Amino acid sequence: LYYFLNSLLKNSKNLLYYYYNSRFYKNLLERCAQNMQKRALLTQELPAKTIFEPLPTSSDSAVYYDHEPISLSYSEHFAKLHFHNRYEIGFCEEGEGLLCSQGIFSPFTKGDLLFIPPHRSHYAHSLHPTQACRLRFYYILPQSLRPFLADADRIFLGANQIPSVLRPAEYPTAVATLGGILHTGTTFTSKETAILLRVATFLLEAEPMFGISQA
Repeated sequence: LYYFLNSLLKNSKNLLYYYYNSRFYKNLLERCAQNMQKRALLTQELPAKTIFEPLPTSSDSAVYYDHEPISLSYSEHFAKLHFHNRYEIGFCEEGEGLLCSQGIFSPFTKGDLLFIPPHRSHYAHSLHPTQACRLRFYYILPQSLRPFLADADRIFLGANQIPSVLRPAEYPTAVATLGGILHTGTTFTSKETAILLRVATFLLEAEPMFGISQA
């Protein structure tokens, strides 16, 4: 009887141990899931606080671009959501990052291209705590593209359906067209015109390229 009771007591302790531990891990997983869900909802509902309007010194400047790559550090949240009054085109030159655009999360890596229409809330950061990702950004004023587009309003509307992250393996033509921006003219005037032409070409080809619906 002694051995039986002793064995029962030990087994009861083990059962209680596993029971409480299983509850602990279950609760931990539930809390993690809830936090992730809250963070996703917060990201979708958080208003864009930082409005760059316009980015260039001159408000009528058609093109603004970074002369040097921008380093994006690691972050655990997207509290710096913002938007621009321009098309934003980013080229990832180094590292890996995560883009939140209008509540949709998209990872990106070296060689990928970011495309963000005007007035769309977004933010990007590095995926690695110890390594920044480097991107070069171009900002295009929509009005400056109108002379190159016969039906600009329809094309601008369709551009909202273009994916935020364009990968060479998925969209080689799109990446090649916009990627040519990096190798345009040497003087600012010729470079600006070349950039506008490439962006306009990209937008003109976007409808069949991405299966854009105008319904």
